[in-house]
Amino acid sequence: MIPELIGPKHCIYNDAQMFAASWTGQSDDCDAATLEEYRKGVDHFQADCKPYQKNIYDVQMNERCLVFQWKISTFNETNYCISAKPLPFCLEKCQTNKYKRVKVTYKCWPKANAPEGLIALIENKNKTFVSAPITAEPYFYEHSYEDVATFCKQF
Repeated sequence: MIPELIGPKHCIYNDAQMFAASWTGQSDDCDAATLEEYRKGVDHFQADCKPYQKNIYDVQMNERCLVFQWKISTFNETNYCISAKPLPFCLEKCQTNKYKRVKVTYKCWPKANAPEGLIALIENKNKTFVSAPITAEPYFYEHSYEDVATFCKQF
């Protein structure tokens, strides 16, 4: 079975945030200074990691447990928000007992001005995470601390 989190240099990660950072590169939305801060520790880890030895392309992939999606939320029931970055979480068929508390930035809109897609997701009330971001420019940002999964396994 293939480990759940294998980075671009075939390092095996136990920390989902560091795993996500290992795949992050510079772009229009992420300048060099921001990228350096986000990837802090990744280059050091990659230099010393024991890489996964098998060719991951020749092996049938195991079902995923840990996925990265955007969290939707409301603040004070009057503001509709979505996380600015995807967060790691375990699928229902999986479990975790390893969490990390992280500061999460949310893009927010007053309820009356929220993007139509976000309104539908929040009013559905069955969704907490979504697989695609809301790209509309936010009215403001909120911050909160959240416990995110760092490792998941099937039970």
